[in-house]
Amino acid sequence: MRNFLFPRKVKEGDSREEIAVMHRFQSGWWMFFFYNAIPIASNAVVLLFTSRVITSLINNRADFEQYRQVILENPLHNFIVNILPFPLVMAVLFFLSYPALRLFSRGTDNPSYALGLRRLLNAPFNTGLWCFFGWITGNALSRAVYAFEGIHLEAIVLVRVVGMSVVSGLLSFVINYYLLTLVNRKFFFPTFFPDGGLKEVEGGLRFALRFNLEIFVLAVATGPILLLGLSLLSVQGLVPAAARPSYAASVSLVLGLIFLGVFMSALLARSFRRPLGRMRNAAQTIQNGNYAVKLPIDTTDELGDLAASINDMARGLDEKEKIKESFGRAVDPRVRDYLLERGGEMGGVEVEATILFSDIRGFTSFSEAHSAPEVVAWLNTYFECMAECVREYGGIVNKYVGDAILAVFNAPLPLENHAQAGVDCAIAMLSRLRELNIDLAGRGLNEINIGIGVHTGIVVAGNIGSHDRQEFTVIGDTVNTASRIEGLCKKFQVPFLASEDIYNAVDENVGLRKLGLAQVKGKTEALTIYGLSPSRRG
Repeated sequence: MRNFLFPRKVKEGDSREEIAVMHRFQSGWWMFFFYNAIPIASNAVVLLFTSRVITSLINNRADFEQYRQVILENPLHNFIVNILPFPLVMAVLFFLSYPALRLFSRGTDNPSYALGLRRLLNAPFNTGLWCFFGWITGNALSRAVYAFEGIHLEAIVLVRVVGMSVVSGLLSFVINYYLLTLVNRKFFFPTFFPDGGLKEVEGGLRFALRFNLEIFVLAVATGPILLLGLSLLSVQGLVPAAARPSYAASVSLVLGLIFLGVFMSALLARSFRRPLGRMRNAAQTIQNGNYAVKLPIDTTDELGDLAASINDMARGLDEKEKIKESFGRAVDPRVRDYLLERGGEMGGVEVEATILFSDIRGFTSFSEAHSAPEVVAWLNTYFECMAECVREYGGIVNKYVGDAILAVFNAPLPLENHAQAGVDCAIAMLSRLRELNIDLAGRGLNEINIGIGVHTGIVVAGNIGSHDRQEFTVIGDTVNTASRIEGLCKKFQVPFLASEDIYNAVDENVGLRKLGLAQVKGKTEALTIYGLSPSRRG
């Protein structure tokens, strides 16, 4: 406890862990100071104001003389009324704030950490409320002392005394509430809620804007009006009965002014609450991905400016989302997100990847015999089916070149056992193609025959192009070899071929078998070519 209340200074030679502990202790000390010094200082100021100003305004000389004789000149009575309530209140406040004080010395996994956050969040209201109760308690004890001494007080005197304690309590509540709210927002909330989340604290008090405005009205309107009304009641006792206005009229005036202040505060709160509520709902709508937001701009103040800014933000986000969707059609959405996370920059890197090339057989003849819309619709149906297979096996369609597809596995997104994924994808594409051809035949359209070549090796992956226009792609000998292997499908009269590197990298259960050697353009040595066994061709 001594180290908590009076932490030593950091000394030369202290380890980083020891320094961190000292910083936590010092931060806890500052919270202890604020949470205790503010209530003590504020109540001392209110007590001074009450004894020097409020008492002289509300109580006449005879009432004050009686109070001095009964309370102030009796040490026991003076202790009970003017001293005892404050240490009792401070003890309660320390009990309530202690879990918050321990936040700096306990980890987030501690069972009492959530309790500390709740006490931290509720400290301004709890402190203000208990200080208010302290003043009411002091007044109740003074009335108990009067009753114990057998002194009967007139009703008007009781009204003045109770009113005085209420005014003092309101002042104490408002001062403590606002000062501790300011301290929390400036020092402690940024530490314990760096990313927000105040509303997620279970049991935390959540006050609307209207409540905070009404607290302000209590400070600047209701309290002073009540004080002036009590002063008026005190002065009335000194005026001759014939010239004295009725107590009912005075009380009605005071209550009317208080009602007017509360009513005006409600109107003021409404003028803020409605537009802010609309903005909060708009922000939640935008957060949920719906950018069709348009707030009404019906004020010329900062609220109107904020509403206009939210509208502009929603329009901007909507435009960016459309651009993002369009970008996602130009490249695989996963590549789009990968590039956007890196600001669109990705220099060339060497990576081991598996390349799949596929090409439609007889496409030129088909395109000559059909109209452009028919060719596009036919191609799009085929591409959609094949691209779905590539996505299922973790690859990306890097580009469509006429009727050809270039798919990449393990670049730029990492993929375990990418060679196996490439072969499995090719087999799935052939299976899916048979289903597609059945559907095309039912619609009277030409069936589609393809060749697929798969090869694995080192590629260069990156954004390639001019300064103002680039695209993510893969280049290198591995890509060229995969393209050449796909071209050999015509020679071997099979729909699928793979390289020896693929054969060595995949599971033998795939069913690849050696078809022979083939010489391809750009290679001095012949390539060993593998195809699917008859049982895997379907």
